[in-house]
Amino acid sequence: MLTIRKLVPECPSLRFSLEKPLPRQNVSDDMLVVQGWVCTDAAVTQLVVSSNEKQSDYPFNQPRPDVAERLKASGPIWPVVGFLTTLALEQPLHRCPLRIGVKINDTVHWLYEIAQPVPPLNGILLGGSNSLTRFGLLHGMQKYFPGLKTLAAGASSSLQNLFELLRHKDEIATLDFVVTESNINDSQIAFQLKDMQLVLENIDWYYRELSLFAVPVVVILFPYSGTGEMGETPQEALRVTLRHLSNAQKYGFYVIDLVTVFAPLSVADKRLIMSDTRHPLQALMYQLGENLAGFLGSHAHSMWRRQTDGTALLQHDVYLFNDHDDEKVSKENSWFSECLLPVSQTIRVPVRYIGKRAIGIATWSDDVSAVLIASSKTRIVKWFNSFVAFNELLAPLLVDKKTVLAPGGKKKPTEKCLNLPGGAKAKSETMVIGLLLRNVDAILEGESNMGAFYLQELIPELGPFIFTMKFYLKKRALLDKVLPS
Repeated sequence: MLTIRKLVPECPSLRFSLEKPLPRQNVSDDMLVVQGWVCTDAAVTQLVVSSNEKQSDYPFNQPRPDVAERLKASGPIWPVVGFLTTLALEQPLHRCPLRIGVKINDTVHWLYEIAQPVPPLNGILLGGSNSLTRFGLLHGMQKYFPGLKTLAAGASSSLQNLFELLRHKDEIATLDFVVTESNINDSQIAFQLKDMQLVLENIDWYYRELSLFAVPVVVILFPYSGTGEMGETPQEALRVTLRHLSNAQKYGFYVIDLVTVFAPLSVADKRLIMSDTRHPLQALMYQLGENLAGFLGSHAHSMWRRQTDGTALLQHDVYLFNDHDDEKVSKENSWFSECLLPVSQTIRVPVRYIGKRAIGIATWSDDVSAVLIASSKTRIVKWFNSFVAFNELLAPLLVDKKTVLAPGGKKKPTEKCLNLPGGAKAKSETMVIGLLLRNVDAILEGESNMGAFYLQELIPELGPFIFTMKFYLKKRALLDKVLPS
């Protein structure tokens, strides 16, 4: 749907028209055909087209005979010239409108502006529970983008984001923006697995693969208020956050750095505006979501992005057990909807994945469950909780002809399992979503630094939220004295 606005040139003797259709036709996404005529008593020399601050000249030709006859019958007989021109569009018309004019005595008189309404924006959230919290970041953004989707999962690392990125890569390649956050989850996972280096390497890989999509990326860095008594130390959390930041700078992503804004606050004030050590108040996140959505609505089409799709260079793959579709079961709740394969018998990994390394597994079991993942050289027993979960595979498992998944029974886990309840026992069969695999010869590229684009102005002022919480607590204390329970 194009919009054509007729301009008013500073030449009273100038008559002109774009003939219907306006323009005549779209011959491709980056080409446009326009046709029309110009009638004036002045010396018209060239057709002029302006786009993206560039101006191009085109020659005139003879108008259609019926146009000349119609003009003779309706007014002064001035010279009539026509144009039938194919225009190459460097950018879509919703980003950069075209202006069409004529040059008379070295002066350009603009006749028409052709534009296109900004199409509805589509984006996605990748992250953890901060992207799922009710009345939080997601709901704030959905005020402007009702169809905004989240592929987040609570208490999962960047590797889960990578799994979802690859699982939905065809859809994500067409989006207008991606918002991602997982620094708080990554520091927690590094603490639980006792393997900081593995998590840092996976962060690097996640951003490397994300950078291959020609889509603007916004990275949100969440604050951590823990002391190290019940989880990672502030220094460990900062190390992970700085790794996210360095990757955002490396690939030219946009950054909302909440860590820096929260850092000067006292411990008491942080407790007022954080519901726990990893989650700022929902009202604060809702306002951030609104601000971010407003910014994206105005700027997404002009934000920096990779110019060409590079997903052919991806070094990871996912196996979604599509060759077992007839054995899958559906499961859903208010947040998730999945088709799951119960591991009730031995399942062989297809030969097309031979030579790749299995590095993670996504599951959603009904209760605590166990699975055996084995190749000819490696055996891993992994336990899972009953939530939508993603677990790193720590032992190096290279897929070969004998690689299988099988019921774990009551076998004890051979490596660390995430977020299991105390005293857990495997009670149900594992329901698997997919495997994440990495090319065995994959190598991260060398250092570069495109520089990050900071969006700190979108962060709401913290003072009003702190004041409101103090006022509420003071009022509640007074009410408790007046109206004792």
